[in-house]
Amino acid sequence: SLRLKEMVDQVLTYASLAAAPLTNAREEVSVDQLVDLALSETEQLCTRAEMQIERSIPTDLPALRTHPETVVRILRNLIVNAVIHGGSGRWLGVAAQRNQMPGDRREWLVITVSDRGPGIAASDRPHLFEPFYRGRVVDGCHSPGTGLGLSISRQLAERLGGKLTFESTVGAGSSFSLWLEAEQRSAA
Repeated sequence: SLRLKEMVDQVLTYASLAAAPLTNAREEVSVDQLVDLALSETEQLCTRAEMQIERSIPTDLPALRTHPETVVRILRNLIVNAVIHGGSGRWLGVAAQRNQMPGDRREWLVITVSDRGPGIAASDRPHLFEPFYRGRVVDGCHSPGTGLGLSISRQLAERLGGKLTFESTVGAGSSFSLWLEAEQRSAA
């Protein structure tokens, strides 16, 4: 019933994304808090899957001024995907760091969720963020899901002014990174 509820929530979220504004107010929150919330919301799933969780969040990261519920929703989806599609790797990494995009002077906080699963086939990569798209390996193993999670997550990241990117190596795993602009503070 929880899985069905999550699927219905994803379909409703997807349907409402085009017109609905972000409803929760921007708040100042630490990356540490966001990761903790997402991990606590997925704790039962991770425990059932016997996942080893490696968490690497530096203590000196600046706070974000963002929509916490939206960020947690994105991270929760990435964690659930890593658990479901991480195969026998039984390992989940959540890391954060400061970074810059090539040709961009802004500073970004990047939160990355990684697994040591089978990776994503080259033929699936161009379609990964398309609504209802499920890769051939996922379809073949009858893994649960709607194929909306990554599409919703990318749209939400963009609505936050950020990006959702990924890297994957077949046979070694995948990493999905949420890029959120670090708040610029003026000198006092």
